[in-house]
Amino acid sequence: MSPVARRQNCCKFIVAIGLVPSLVHADPKSSGPHNSAVDVIVLKSGRTLRGLVASSDPKAYLTLVVSRDWLSAADPQGAAAVVKTNVESRQRARIQTRDRIRQRLDAGDVPAGMSFFFKQELERLDRLLAKPPDEDPDFLWYDIRPASIARMVRAQGDRRLIATHAWNARITHVETREVASLQKELTDLGIHFEAPAQEFIKQLPGRVQSDAEWAARCALLEHGLVEELNFQGTGDVISRTKAGEAADLVQVIPQLLEQQWNSLLKDLGNDFSAPKKYHDQSRWLANAIRQAQTLKRRGFRVTRLEIDPVGLRVRVDSRFVVQVAEGDWRTIWSQTEVGDAAQPRPQAEARIEDDPQVKSIKQSLGALGLVDAESMRRAIRFGAATMSTQQKVDTRFEEFRETYTKALDGPPIQLYSISAGATE
Repeated sequence: MSPVARRQNCCKFIVAIGLVPSLVHADPKSSGPHNSAVDVIVLKSGRTLRGLVASSDPKAYLTLVVSRDWLSAADPQGAAAVVKTNVESRQRARIQTRDRIRQRLDAGDVPAGMSFFFKQELERLDRLLAKPPDEDPDFLWYDIRPASIARMVRAQGDRRLIATHAWNARITHVETREVASLQKELTDLGIHFEAPAQEFIKQLPGRVQSDAEWAARCALLEHGLVEELNFQGTGDVISRTKAGEAADLVQVIPQLLEQQWNSLLKDLGNDFSAPKKYHDQSRWLANAIRQAQTLKRRGFRVTRLEIDPVGLRVRVDSRFVVQVAEGDWRTIWSQTEVGDAAQPRPQAEARIEDDPQVKSIKQSLGALGLVDAESMRRAIRFGAATMSTQQKVDTRFEEFRETYTKALDGPPIQLYSISAGATE
């Protein structure tokens, strides 16, 4: 699928760059902490770090990703040590991944659809371990103890996307330039920066994986190579769908017509509509988890639709949830996309109108006098908006899955608590 822009990104794993002494200025027009596209960290030693935080554990390290070229210019001796640490860490990650693959193959714990890929990965890793390549990664992991930090000013979420796209485009002085300057240069280059820079993520070196992260990667791979387990619905009600199956417009269109009718009654002073129901995440998510457990699956994708006939918007929320341990389910990807139902989509609307089931609904409701032509037109336009919005979300998920399953020792996967839903 070709990339599409989106309005809201919930993939908070895109990470950092920067570690430079406070006396070093790569660009004379350095940005202040509030105008930067990156986080600004001041250490107790007096040094200033500029980057985007990848992860933080108060009991261990705050992890950044730094540009090798930038760090080499700012701190040549320190950069050499960091490069050496990253190359050694990547080799340890390869050994760990190779051993895990062998264990699963020997135990017969690999579904048929994944067996060939596992064997290919085993051969690749054996070659890399037998003859380690000369590696000089463009981006490096850099761990900092939280106790050494005096203060930190975090960049806003959208600015992190701008920073990673700028690094990927090899724009200079990303760490010290103002966000407006980077944004303009990206725009001039024709680069859309509303979505994650997947090519940047792919450049991040592999690291040793926890058992939970390994389980998450295998669940994501199983979803792509064996059989997709997907759920979809509205409100608290979800049902299983087939791979690649779009929104069920046979359910969406009647729901839209009902909501339009209730809105009309309310405007006339006769509010016969049912009270708006609070959709408790635990109910529909627990239902999906139960079904996944029954099917003995380690991961699933769930997508929920919310339709706003008054605001002329359709909202699509989707996430991928994995079992990382017995009874422990985590979200590893989530995305929200909002579509404009007022925007005409002639081709999509024509396809919906030609659908036999939609024609049947139109004829049945029309014969009973329950819907007029204008209401049906609006409902079909909502249906087209729903399809378009879901396609954008589907594309983003495919990009995410490809990024983290292309190699089993690839970039780290961030795990989020199931109760948190979208990433914090």
